[in-house]
Amino acid sequence: PDTTALTVSGQVGTTNGSESAPTHTFYSDADTGMWRPAANTLAFSTGGGERIRVFASGSVAIGSDTPGIGDTAGTELTISHASEAGITIRSGTSNHGNIYFSDATSGTAEYVGIIRYNHGSNYMMFQTNDSERMRIDSSGNVGIGTTSPSTKLDVLSDSSNTNPESDLGVYHRFLN
Repeated sequence: PDTTALTVSGQVGTTNGSESAPTHTFYSDADTGMWRPAANTLAFSTGGGERIRVFASGSVAIGSDTPGIGDTAGTELTISHASEAGITIRSGTSNHGNIYFSDATSGTAEYVGIIRYNHGSNYMMFQTNDSERMRIDSSGNVGIGTTSPSTKLDVLSDSSNTNPESDLGVYHRFLN
């Protein structure tokens, strides 16, 4: 084993580098590594092209050197490509793929809102305020207020409603 060591007291400074010549690279792969495109910003490149950028704010851009949209509510993660861009959520054939919406770090508030795809039954579910609100089943039927839609649009309202016409009804089925 290599017994040599480097001991440093203080800071080690390096040059900024660039996407085609990153500052921190690998011996046999000089155009892949980490570099500094601006103050308080880190970038990662592969094959001489920038792939990921982490901004001082903590925002991350994949495939872009610009964070999200102009609205600060959409800048934490940006995925970009010159033609088409996307995200793949891959889970087991009998499991769920999920996107969670949270305003807490514990309890049910961690998943108070969910968009879920169930691979076992091939349905998509939308949840708000910790309750399922809408489901699209494997045949394309949409259920609002029901988890078992039997027509293209199946709306089930609160059965205690005594005036169904006032809010579109207790139970409506729209047929083709």
